[in-house]
Amino acid sequence: MTRKRWILLILIAMVLTACDASMNCPPNCIEANLMNKNWEVKDLKNANFSKANLSRANLSNSDLLNADLRGADLRGAKLNGANLKNASLVGANLEEAKLVAVNLENADLSGAKMTNAVLVRANMTNVKMDGCDLTEANLAGANLTHVRISGCTLVRAKFFGADMSDSALSGDDLSGADLSGATFTNADLSGSNLTGAILIGTHLNKAKLTGATLIKATLNGSDLRLADLQGANLQDASIKGASMDKANLASANLTGTNFQGSVLTEANLSMARFAGVVLVDGIPTYKSAILGGASLNRADLSYAYLAGVSFRGASLNWVNTSNAVFKEIVEIGNIKVVQQADWTGAIRDASDGVSTQSPSVATPVPVQTLPAPSQTNPPVTATPGVSSMLKIGMQETISNLNPLLPLTVIENDALDQIYETLFILQPDGVYHPALVNNFSVSQDGRQYSLTLQANGTFHDGEPLTAKDVAFSLDFYKKLWGLSFLEKVEAPDDTTILLSLAEPVPDIGYKLGQLYILPEHIWGPMAGDPNQLKAFKNEKPVGSGLFKVTDFQPGKSLRFIANKTYWKDQPKVDEMLWKTYNQQDDMVQALIKGEIDAIANLPITTTNALKSLPNIRVISGPPVKPVFNDIIFNLIDPEKCPKKGQDQCTGNPALQDVRVRQALAHATDKKTIIEITTSNTAKAGLTIVTDRQEPWFNTNLQDYTYDLNQANQILDEAGYKDGNKDGIREIPRTNSPLVLRLYYPGGYPKYTYERLAELLKKDWNTIGIQVTEKSLDENTLHDIINPNFNFDMILWGYGGLQPDPNNMLSILTTRAIASGRSDTGYANPEYDTLFDQQRIEMNPEKRKEIIWKMQEIMLKDVPYIIPYYERTAYAVSTEHFSGWTFNQEKIMPLYAENLAKIALIR
Repeated sequence: MTRKRWILLILIAMVLTACDASMNCPPNCIEANLMNKNWEVKDLKNANFSKANLSRANLSNSDLLNADLRGADLRGAKLNGANLKNASLVGANLEEAKLVAVNLENADLSGAKMTNAVLVRANMTNVKMDGCDLTEANLAGANLTHVRISGCTLVRAKFFGADMSDSALSGDDLSGADLSGATFTNADLSGSNLTGAILIGTHLNKAKLTGATLIKATLNGSDLRLADLQGANLQDASIKGASMDKANLASANLTGTNFQGSVLTEANLSMARFAGVVLVDGIPTYKSAILGGASLNRADLSYAYLAGVSFRGASLNWVNTSNAVFKEIVEIGNIKVVQQADWTGAIRDASDGVSTQSPSVATPVPVQTLPAPSQTNPPVTATPGVSSMLKIGMQETISNLNPLLPLTVIENDALDQIYETLFILQPDGVYHPALVNNFSVSQDGRQYSLTLQANGTFHDGEPLTAKDVAFSLDFYKKLWGLSFLEKVEAPDDTTILLSLAEPVPDIGYKLGQLYILPEHIWGPMAGDPNQLKAFKNEKPVGSGLFKVTDFQPGKSLRFIANKTYWKDQPKVDEMLWKTYNQQDDMVQALIKGEIDAIANLPITTTNALKSLPNIRVISGPPVKPVFNDIIFNLIDPEKCPKKGQDQCTGNPALQDVRVRQALAHATDKKTIIEITTSNTAKAGLTIVTDRQEPWFNTNLQDYTYDLNQANQILDEAGYKDGNKDGIREIPRTNSPLVLRLYYPGGYPKYTYERLAELLKKDWNTIGIQVTEKSLDENTLHDIINPNFNFDMILWGYGGLQPDPNNMLSILTTRAIASGRSDTGYANPEYDTLFDQQRIEMNPEKRKEIIWKMQEIMLKDVPYIIPYYERTAYAVSTEHFSGWTFNQEKIMPLYAENLAKIALIR
């Protein structure tokens, strides 16, 4: 071998030795090969790794303060928890690198490639990232305040929950990115491409999005107050339920944008384009923005293009529409069509001078006639010879008037007009005597003597006597197995004697659920269960305030006043309950005077209707409470009602109360109420609601929304993220903590679907992965009990009674076997307390027991209760008077209140 070759080999060896980790590296590691190197928890301050190969190296929790990593290859490297403050990573390759909770404050990542990198909970304050590639990177929960990400590729990147306040993202490609729940206060996204991006619940107040592309982006529930979207392209974007007060949308393209329920008070929409011809599957199609239920009060719509836009249900008080284009002849393909703004039912002051006519066809231009809005129900006309008809709209359907079959809340409301009970629930939330004139009870609480009203009659003229009451109660006892009722006697026409198996503290509720049936109609069927179930009862005979004259199942129910009623008779002659398939049609019917009231007002239209002069909105907690709940599957596999492959499949982590408590701390009820109910609900605590006085425990303190505390609970319980992928593992099994979340489909998105999105965001942030799915209600019933084939379910309870006994029973152990338990919760202490309160006749002692049961519930977390619903209904004062406006609790279809309504003559 020649001398030159020896010299060359020596020089190569010297270079390699200089970069060997055992000698001068660190701090001098320029171009060093450190692939797969394990330098976890190492002091690497000021080290020079420029152009070094650090692929798949482990630098977790190491201190890389001021390090030089320019051009370094960090593909697949682990830098979780590392300190990279002031580091330079210009042009570095960080593909698939793990940077969970890394500190990148003041770092320079310009030109870095970060495809599929994981930067969950990273601190990126003041980072510079010009020209970087963050395709599909995960930056969930990252701190990106004051960061500069100009000209970067962030396609399908995940930013949910990130804080990007005061950041600059101008000119970036964010198409398909998930920015749900992120905070962009004062951020600059001007010129960015956000096509198809998901920004649900994102905070973009004061953000700069000038000229940004947001085609088909989803910004539902986002905070865009004072945001600058001048010249932005929002074609086909969904911005439902967003806050856009004083936002600048001047010259923006809003063709096909959905603003349903959004608030754009004082927004600048000057020269904005709300409609136009676009290609849909290659076919020219005219599309316009959707503004149903949006609030545009005091907005500037001057010079805006509004031809063909429907403002039905929108609120436009004091809006500036000067020089706006409302009507234009548009050529779609080879057809000329007149497009005119539709103001029908819009809520606005008369000062704008805009015609309220529906769209019309101009002549002589040949025009293709546009289809009129569908009318699901024909106009209602009063029966000849009848002087007054009260018309009430609702979305719930009434399919059954047989009181022996399972009933919905609205079907119960209908039967309350027809039949009477011994006691009746009134708007004060208390059961009062109805058919009962007076009563007495024995000292042991087991013997009752009831005296009936003497002049009650059924709708067919037959007298209502104690024998009908005794028949009805005995009938229900045999049919439904009413265990509390031992014996019923009727010694004369007005006296009822009751013998009870045990003391019953809530006798009003127990008897107030049992309609008194005429024995002469129901007696012949009493011994045949099949005949009873098949009986349609389409012309029911009761003794109540109203009689049924026509029943169209699923469509309408017509009543006539019972003018022989034993107490005060109804002031109207007729009443019609009418079902609407679309809530917009129902709201428009009220505005136009086609109906006189809406029984349950959609929350998205409440504020808009309040401004109309002849419409009053009555809102508050319902007499029969309603709440939404998050149901946890807590069933012990040993107590599984059914044995099989798809039975009792709940995630075992939910058996750990600490996991449930952590989830409670990670549930932001304030935001949930704000986004899903428009702030019309109240935060919930337990299944005893705040208006079930005196049973609601006012001493309870809810779990605070605190993600740090939630993380601490899980850490201390041993649920660690061992592989640093952002998902915790379950101790003992080491399997990822992934929970299935189901919710009922078919509801407006702002109810369960939006709630699922919000929960998933926060729960993912604390390392619990959630997979959500909507199912039809029949399937949900099937998977709950007896199968318990779920982890978590979003649902709720409605039509609850003032006495909590029935709801309290669903958490007893025996409710699992009876099919009433939806959680599988079992606690012997709770069972004992339930049995004690069930027969306790002393109200104060019973209250003490029920308050203790709620303490146990809150500690054990079988449910999380996001909120107790408030309800609202709307009435027109144009034709009828006698409405009750000042109500502490809401009961829109209470028969005695409806009987007070009178025609204004």
